[in-house]
Amino acid sequence: MHILSQHTKLILLLSIFALASSLTWAAEIAGHVIVTKGNVTALLNGEPRDLKRRGKIFTGDIITTGPKSSVQVRFIDKALMTLKANTQLDISTYVFKEKEEKVLMNLVKGGFRTITG
Repeated sequence: MHILSQHTKLILLLSIFALASSLTWAAEIAGHVIVTKGNVTALLNGEPRDLKRRGKIFTGDIITTGPKSSVQVRFIDKALMTLKANTQLDISTYVFKEKEEKVLMNLVKGGFRTITG
């Protein structure tokens, strides 16, 4: 059995922490799912996930609704958005901080309704 030295363990632990921190930083929360109907997915950095009630929406997500599907999202600035069926929305940037407010979204296809925050 190979035993790692204290120095090696420390370097390994710091590397894991740095990687986890960079991944968390890269995917800032843009909002939360209020309700879904049907098939709703998000794609972030090539990794798909199903969206359900109380799920997190991140900057960088591409949200897709299937046929007869919809999703309602509450963004961090209290804006409310409902995506209709067969919609694809790319959330490139969603920052709402004390001195920085930026939103950049691209409606690739489909439709939505929104109430600003």
